[in-house]
Amino acid sequence: MVDHENQSRHLNRYKQANDHPENTEQDVCQEKIYGRSHEVSLLSLSYQRISLQKFSEVFFLRGEIGVGKTHLLVQLQQETLKNHACFCVGKFDQLKRRQPFEVIIDILDTICHSLSQTDDLELVRKKLRAKCGVDLDYLISQVPKLRSLIGENTKSTIRLFSRFKSACRRFLKAVTAIHGPVVMVFDDLDFSDKDSLSVIQSLITDKSLKHILIILTYSDEATKGEVLDLEKGQEIEWKMTQLDISPLRAGHTRSLVAHLTGIDFGDKIRRLSTLIFEKTHGNSYFITELIHELKSESIIDRFVEGDSHDELIEYLNSIDSVTCLWNKRIHKLHEIDQRVLKVASLLGFKFDGFFLEEAVKLCSNHLQLPENTDVKSILYRASKQRVLRVDADTDTSQYTFMHDVVQTYLLNLWPRTND
Repeated sequence: MVDHENQSRHLNRYKQANDHPENTEQDVCQEKIYGRSHEVSLLSLSYQRISLQKFSEVFFLRGEIGVGKTHLLVQLQQETLKNHACFCVGKFDQLKRRQPFEVIIDILDTICHSLSQTDDLELVRKKLRAKCGVDLDYLISQVPKLRSLIGENTKSTIRLFSRFKSACRRFLKAVTAIHGPVVMVFDDLDFSDKDSLSVIQSLITDKSLKHILIILTYSDEATKGEVLDLEKGQEIEWKMTQLDISPLRAGHTRSLVAHLTGIDFGDKIRRLSTLIFEKTHGNSYFITELIHELKSESIIDRFVEGDSHDELIEYLNSIDSVTCLWNKRIHKLHEIDQRVLKVASLLGFKFDGFFLEEAVKLCSNHLQLPENTDVKSILYRASKQRVLRVDADTDTSQYTFMHDVVQTYLLNLWPRTND
């Protein structure tokens, strides 16, 4: 017998939970993480070890695209912030493999920003100068935020690759002595350039470096082999940890779906989560984006309020993959917006809005764009469709694609050449 009063109570609670559209799934996902207690524990233990003991560690974090590597790192970042440790992330870009050291410099910039927040800046400067010596002058010429931190604009004529590696090691040794533990995340190592990879190798083969945790995220198992492919006579001096992340199981998928939708009652969540799991195979990014689309189309509302789920099944049958999902979302935008976003995809995973405006002017005829195309409005509409986001930590002209999948999809819209 159906308990109509109980169903009505659950339905009202669902409606209340979904009355605030500004609480996006992305925000919710960063607060809740399911089926990852073992993985979170391993990362936390690595951080605690390098904090309390006089050694460093390299953590190999492997998993397919969208499996949830980033959410794990968010959990670790929250722990490091409580302890005022330095947590920095550098992301390799598939289009920038020929630009050496860009990711390394991004990470050093973040470290310098952390140092600049200390109470006695003059003392930090004196200690860096004393511990780094002439290597500090070399790094000042390479790292923008170090110039701001030290307050000097030294011009170094030295461009030796070996000097950059040794200067990085000496700088990090000084930072951990002055500031404390440092966590460095090298994201998407699959796209790393050989010079940056060599810098990472020079760090993890240096036994004198203490209180550093390097986390390497990647998808292809061969990437780890490249890191371990050392020159003759070199060997890894840091403790190594390997973690392979699998997709979510059915039970954890159900918990995530319930959390994202606000549905927490019996048969409805069982039926919905089963269908979602069969479609996504437990890929957390696919789950999150699929739920967003189902909610934006009000399909979940009608599923909750009615007894039939034919519409839901029909929609899910039209989605073969997360790429197909992005095909639907991108094509909701105007054709001109799509052309501009294609140009943005060529600039990288993270790009400057002002630079995009100039690029659009240069290729407006080729792309058949109208004169004075309003790029800012296009970027605003794209952010509303969750295609990209404004980088709030920097200038408002900095944009980042919501995921590698989005940039890759837009890149694939360009016609193939025979080159």
